[in-house]
Amino acid sequence: PAPLNLPAVLEGVVVDALTAEPLTGARVTLRRDTVLIGGGEADLDGRFHFEKLAPGGGYTLKIEFTGYETLKIQGLTLKGGPYPKIQAALKE
Repeated sequence: PAPLNLPAVLEGVVVDALTAEPLTGARVTLRRDTVLIGGGEADLDGRFHFEKLAPGGGYTLKIEFTGYETLKIQGLTLKGGPYPKIQAALKE
């Protein structure tokens, strides 16, 4: 098990649910309870990455892309070290 004092990492990729093509520029935001932790855009390969996160629960990941349904993953609990990569498949 990872030490408790190790910061958490959350990363993943955003793709089209039908074609599996990366959704470059998808807006990705991370909140813990009601506090905005960070945000940005998916890169050319649809990847996103948050690091130096406090381990624990209450995280919500929200992914938006024009013309697609918004994806919200609530109740994430992060442990020290990398979290399993998130594969976010958005539907038109």
